[in-house]
Amino acid sequence: MIFLLPATGKRMARRLATVALLLVFLLPLLRPTAVWSAEVSWLPSLSLRGEYDDNIAFENRDELDDYLATISPSLLFKYASERVKINSSLALDVLRYSDETDLNDEYQHYNLDGEYQLTEKLALTGQGSFIKDTTLESELEETGLVNFREDRRRYTLGGGFAYRLSERNSWQLNYNFVKTNYDGRENVDYESHTVSGTFQHQLANMRDFLILQPYYTYYDSDVSKVDNYGLVAGFEHPFSETLHLSLHSGARYTESSYDQWKVHWIFPPFVYELVSQREHDNNWGWLADFSLKKTAERWTAEIGYDRDLSFGSSGESIERNRFHFTGDYKINTRFRARLTTSLYYTESDSDYSDEDSRYFNVTPSISYKLTERYSLVLAYSYAETYDKTLDSNRHYDRNRVWLSLDFHFPQLNNS
Repeated sequence: MIFLLPATGKRMARRLATVALLLVFLLPLLRPTAVWSAEVSWLPSLSLRGEYDDNIAFENRDELDDYLATISPSLLFKYASERVKINSSLALDVLRYSDETDLNDEYQHYNLDGEYQLTEKLALTGQGSFIKDTTLESELEETGLVNFREDRRRYTLGGGFAYRLSERNSWQLNYNFVKTNYDGRENVDYESHTVSGTFQHQLANMRDFLILQPYYTYYDSDVSKVDNYGLVAGFEHPFSETLHLSLHSGARYTESSYDQWKVHWIFPPFVYELVSQREHDNNWGWLADFSLKKTAERWTAEIGYDRDLSFGSSGESIERNRFHFTGDYKINTRFRARLTTSLYYTESDSDYSDEDSRYFNVTPSISYKLTERYSLVLAYSYAETYDKTLDSNRHYDRNRVWLSLDFHFPQLNNS
């Protein structure tokens, strides 16, 4: 069992990274027969990438273009026995710009999750991760909002249990803690606590699943506090071995409180002061998560839509609608083409601010397999956003093109 208690700051990241490294490098040295009747594997990889970006900060004015090189080593670790399962990943992205060297950075990604089968019916789970990147990376994908570029550190810790009530029914209870910190003062640090339960029922045909998920999330930042209550019902249906449908929908109720600055006139119209006043909002909303995936001999495709409440770097709750498509086609034994695209509509959930924007991204790519383990990838990405809150230059875009050489080294096993 891996169950980590909440902590914050750099100490949490160091502990998580230390645990992951210990698992990856020291577990092979331990050989108790009762524990090591298991499968252990390591999968190292390396990517070398050269890129041109015509708007490296995704700005709506004074755009900067530059060339950059990225080196990305990574390592996956898996351990599986009759009772214990552990998955760990470590990844590093080293970015070096040609002209704008002050943007040189190192992104870090650590993840550790595990499961311990306590009894035949009861399993305990735990998870922890640390990400160090910028607001133009994963946060843009999460919210669809283009924010002022700053380094971001995110810490995630959680755990719970899964209990199999019968052959066709199961119940899960999970707690998840997330803390997000930004460098500088342009964005607002925040944290969240989520408790969720999931009931899953397999129908008599032994193929379809019905899912019911109540949850509660508490968001806390320097400018707002949000209580979010939700209930989601889901349906999973495999039409065949190659076509799968997932459909979830539900409702949420949100209570928000935030500080709003207002003008207090002392001697109109010349003398005034700004005072902070606590405001309160509450509203209902609906949730959705739909996906349809098809797999064929030479191609795969997935289309989907999701609507959910999230939290942005402005320190307030936001409502996000996202449409997405991913397609992959095997041209021949060496060439493979891929297309990913997404469309976001994001707006504020309260009156604290007036976020209202549209974001679109499309990325076609083609890869060539040099050998069984080495491949060459050529890709282009176009992203554009329309921010209705701006007085001018509301519409702006970003073009990137890159060539990467990917190495997938042989998987190391120890059984």
